[in-house]
Amino acid sequence: MKRCAWIVAIVVALLTDRGSMAAPASSDTRADRPLSIVLAIDTGSSIHLDMEHVREGLRQFVNQIEPNEQVEICSFGNRLQCAPFTRAQQVMFEDINALSPHDDARVFDSLDGAIDEVRSVAGRRVVIAFAMKPDWTWSTSPKRVLKDAQTYGVTVYAVGLDVRYYDGDDFVDGRPDPELEHLVRKSGGTFFEVTSSQGIAGAFERLAKQLHEATQTP
Repeated sequence: MKRCAWIVAIVVALLTDRGSMAAPASSDTRADRPLSIVLAIDTGSSIHLDMEHVREGLRQFVNQIEPNEQVEICSFGNRLQCAPFTRAQQVMFEDINALSPHDDARVFDSLDGAIDEVRSVAGRRVVIAFAMKPDWTWSTSPKRVLKDAQTYGVTVYAVGLDVRYYDGDDFVDGRPDPELEHLVRKSGGTFFEVTSSQGIAGAFERLAKQLHEATQTP
């Protein structure tokens, strides 16, 4: 009986020890996961008068990038064009300065391409779009873009500029595509709408602050 009791005591001790080793306190937080950001910038024909305001907004954003974060800067008209990911702030500024106007923008096709750029990168994945007028020319639907963002764990944010544009018949006052705002919110991001180009820099600054506050949250 004594021998049996001794064996049982050893077994219990071993099981207790294994249990304590198998369930350590979790230390995983968002701060432990590197942040990769794709900036997808609408450089369609409507951007001509606002291009420098957009560049300044992007510089404000890049000024708040942490050393362990990487950024890829893309522009889009009817297709997405991307510079490589970089952690070097000076290279980001050079990529920003290289942005130039293109033809009319295909927002949702380009957003899906931006998700594709970041989907296989380890860590936390974010796409930030800058867009203006509605997109009537997409071949990738907003619903498909949202599905891809959710499938690959990509959070989408956007800065949308209200802009006056030519709709084929006349000049009209418009705002970014409402489907873009819906997509952003459903992905877990935030949509920042600005009514004039002077508000672009402030929107990007607020976005960067919010992004990093989310990164520091367990």
